[in-house]
Amino acid sequence: MERNCWRIVNGTETKPEDENYKELRDFNSRKDKAYSTIYLNVSKAYRCVIDDIEDPVAAWKRLEEHFRPNSRSREEIGIYAARIRSIVDQLKDAGKPISEWYQAFQLIRFLPPEFNGIVQYIYRWDDNEFKFDKILQELIAEESRLKQSIKDQKVIWERKAVPRKDRFRTDIYYYIQGSKDRFHCYKDIEEYCKTHNLEYDKALFNFSGKDKYSGIVTMEEANQSD
Repeated sequence: MERNCWRIVNGTETKPEDENYKELRDFNSRKDKAYSTIYLNVSKAYRCVIDDIEDPVAAWKRLEEHFRPNSRSREEIGIYAARIRSIVDQLKDAGKPISEWYQAFQLIRFLPPEFNGIVQYIYRWDDNEFKFDKILQELIAEESRLKQSIKDQKVIWERKAVPRKDRFRTDIYYYIQGSKDRFHCYKDIEEYCKTHNLEYDKALFNFSGKDKYSGIVTMEEANQSD
């Protein structure tokens, strides 16, 4: 999609004021073009998903919600399964039914890495066992087991202060004990915690180079460094 249209779709460009007639006319023209581009590039079998939408921003958002793999990453299995069933019903109503086998395959297609073990186990099932409801039951049980495992897992954070060569500044990094992953900002730690279902407490971390402490991080240590 052309950049001047994509800015509208991703929300970085918004509708100008009505009194700016030329700008408004240009915006509406590119907006229509953006929707047409999206619609025509969607497979005919799935255009029914956005048939009731004329706004390119809303159309793109719906397509992301329905088909984008990483929209599944932290969503609970039950909610994800409900979304698949909703899509299946929409396609069936539009005269494009999806086979039961493919529905079941979609349920395990974009799962996070921690589900790899159960997915490989399910792939070995016979065809008469490879059913949506049976797979969902197994995944919900595995999800519950993983959540309990995470609760039982104690994460120990380590802080490391690294002086730069000029000795005027100090870089601060955080590690999880026993891991090689290194974090150098709050956002990286927060995203890691969300991805791994870990509790995130911003108060536990301090990236100020004025604090030269290196070692195990505790709430007591974090409070002392404030």
